[in-house]
Amino acid sequence: MKHSLLRSLLLVLVLLSVALTTVGCTVTVGPRPDVTDNGTIGDNGNNEFPYYEDRNPYADLPAGQYKIGDPTLVYRWSKDNDPIVAEKMENLNTLLAEGTDEEAFLAAYKEMDGIFDEIMTQYQLAYIEYCMLGDSEEAEENYLYINELYQDTLQELIVMYQTIYDSPFCAAFYEGWSEEDIQSALDQAAMYTDAFAEMQKLDDQFLVEYRALDIYDEQAAIRDLDHEFDQNNNDLAQALGYDNYMDYAYEAVYGRDYTVEEADTIVAYNRDYLIPLIKGTWNAFVTDANADWDSYERFLSITETDFTSYDARYWLKGYLGALDSEALGMYNDLLTQGNYFLSRNEESHDGAFSWYLYAEDKPLMYFGPGYAGITTFVHEFGHYMSFIHSEADCMDISETQSQADEMLFCRYMETLFGESVARITAEYQLFDSLFGIAQQLIINDFETYVYTHLDTLTADDLDTVYRNSIMKIFGDEKLTADEGEPMTGYDLFAYFYDGQPEIYWYAVTVESPGYYISYATSMMMALEIFAMSADDFDAAADVYMSLVHLDDTTFCEAMRACGLYDPLDEEAYKLISSVIRDSYLTEEE
Repeated sequence: MKHSLLRSLLLVLVLLSVALTTVGCTVTVGPRPDVTDNGTIGDNGNNEFPYYEDRNPYADLPAGQYKIGDPTLVYRWSKDNDPIVAEKMENLNTLLAEGTDEEAFLAAYKEMDGIFDEIMTQYQLAYIEYCMLGDSEEAEENYLYINELYQDTLQELIVMYQTIYDSPFCAAFYEGWSEEDIQSALDQAAMYTDAFAEMQKLDDQFLVEYRALDIYDEQAAIRDLDHEFDQNNNDLAQALGYDNYMDYAYEAVYGRDYTVEEADTIVAYNRDYLIPLIKGTWNAFVTDANADWDSYERFLSITETDFTSYDARYWLKGYLGALDSEALGMYNDLLTQGNYFLSRNEESHDGAFSWYLYAEDKPLMYFGPGYAGITTFVHEFGHYMSFIHSEADCMDISETQSQADEMLFCRYMETLFGESVARITAEYQLFDSLFGIAQQLIINDFETYVYTHLDTLTADDLDTVYRNSIMKIFGDEKLTADEGEPMTGYDLFAYFYDGQPEIYWYAVTVESPGYYISYATSMMMALEIFAMSADDFDAAADVYMSLVHLDDTTFCEAMRACGLYDPLDEEAYKLISSVIRDSYLTEEE
């Protein structure tokens, strides 16, 4: 009877906390209810409910601004279903309280599990619609409404774990479960109190409020909202027995096998080996781009090519075929099934993310305005493949699966476009990766300080804390400006960021609290695979595909099992640094 709810709480925390900037965490899909032919609620074979709204929110949108790969994936939940859901839940609770009809209880629970999967999928589709139609009041209302039903249903089913454990149905229900899984279920039941559920809902309300703010014109309001949001997150973590949200997020939300304290080791190695290479990779890119303007323009045109174009499809089939025949097969299936949403409308939510639709039993991708380029697609396709094959549910693993796909595609550019274009591409990609790692370590350091000092900080203090984090990661002593003039780490960050440095934290900490170190650690592993591919692309591709097919495991264990160093091992930094210095930088850099 083991089913998807065992890990659904982790999924919920990930989805609400990460807010889907890019999601790749795979959660095991449990057994589905038996298919019946009466079309009743809970019939998860064809997902028919008694009441579905006949709607197409995308019907009258401006032509050319949207692409809906599969037009059947539309939020259609009707509130007329709610009394039926309540009746099914009441019947389940009655059977459990009576404790006499085991067969009826197990059947009712199986049906309710299927109902929950459908509600979850409707929640997902509502969120996608909310992202696509960013200025739609109807989409916002639908999203908040179905989220509340989703949270309430989840809470009842999660709390029921303990009641079932104490009932005569315990042995039959938990048959085949490991002791670890049973304990996890009971722990979830204990934590999912009414107060906890309300704090989860409040996080979604904060997200909607945040999305309505302009990060350039309403910065004081963003600081105030973020301060409230952080306090809610700390309250949530402390209700579960953690000191602060970061400790909770590392362990319970993102499944990391390194601690907040160990992140300082990652920072130290980056300061010694990788951050000093940022300026050199940028200078190499600028030098080669100026020396070969045609190759530079070709690089730009390739990276900006829409993944749905004929050229992009031709390039992707070549790359994925070289990567693995199975990867090419999954890509062909994607094109056939159309499992993506794409918007070029500026009102839509920025960013790209991947999700798994449980009732549909398939992955789905979203691409917001400006995010339809081929490299973004390659990143999300790494998530897409791992959704199909990987059982690991750690964010650092998930982002390695996506970012390593990008780095291998970068390496394959030489086969597609020749040495000059490939070199300029690699130099830019390396700069972007190294600077991105630094950005993400800064965000992690900033959030760690804020969540551990929240009682003494005001909203007006947050920019100062962020500036201090920049200086900690970059440091005054490591980097200088051109012509030997002193330059602070903050100044250098501002130069490469090409704008107000604080904008970065405004953009990500409400959308993705506690998440961003996963981008940093996973990019280090992706750079390891890139380094390996310098000598043997096929061997690096084999390592990558082993990541796509991971069993349930932790991040550091997975990296070592695939023949990689982990981010706590200094050898990883030595390898990456040596390949970059030897292949892309001049001796003085």
